[in-house]
Amino acid sequence: MKLTSIVLSVILVCAIVGLDTVDCNRRDVLKAFLPLKTSGGKQQRKLLSGGSELLVSVQSELILAQEPYIQQTIDEEANILDSLAVVSNTACASYVQTGTDALMTLAGIAFGNCVAQIDDEMFAGLFPAQDSAVRQAYAQASLLSSIRGVNILTDPDTVQARIESKLSSPVVIEGLGAIGDLSADLRAALQDCLSDARALLKSSLQTASTQVNAICAK
Repeated sequence: MKLTSIVLSVILVCAIVGLDTVDCNRRDVLKAFLPLKTSGGKQQRKLLSGGSELLVSVQSELILAQEPYIQQTIDEEANILDSLAVVSNTACASYVQTGTDALMTLAGIAFGNCVAQIDDEMFAGLFPAQDSAVRQAYAQASLLSSIRGVNILTDPDTVQARIESKLSSPVVIEGLGAIGDLSADLRAALQDCLSDARALLKSSLQTASTQVNAICAK
């Protein structure tokens, strides 16, 4: 399903039934990436050899590439919540907050889809034969594979735990010789995917911000 269709579906669901507020301090979300930045994490990479070390290094950079997009998204949500804090019409404010929470959940799904896309493209580039046994071995070694299906904006603790687990128990696999040649294209593809996701979300959050001033503040 295209991201635009998902956005419309989530907005419709919010309007009809409502969603629970996300139980997550967004300001702590970026802590999920700390294992990739600490000296301990970097030291773990040095214990690997050849292509496996390069795999972890390249994938670490790809995961960290999400940071500015996530930070911008968190900042935009914070601006909306700040404006809602002074709205006297609490019922209206609650509706907007519920919709904003849903959009943030959707943003996490969209960012996760980008990670999954790049993970698939990396595997396809490294192992064109697409052997299922090799795919399983790759998934055991891949940082990207380890955080697939986890929403960074609603479950950052799981993202962090999985990254830490992968770094503390790295898996060495063969056949990674082409990763250096693939890395630039993968970075570009990830940037494009994240930019597209951010553009759609930014438009939706701007609508929520407009609702605060045009409807709730009346």
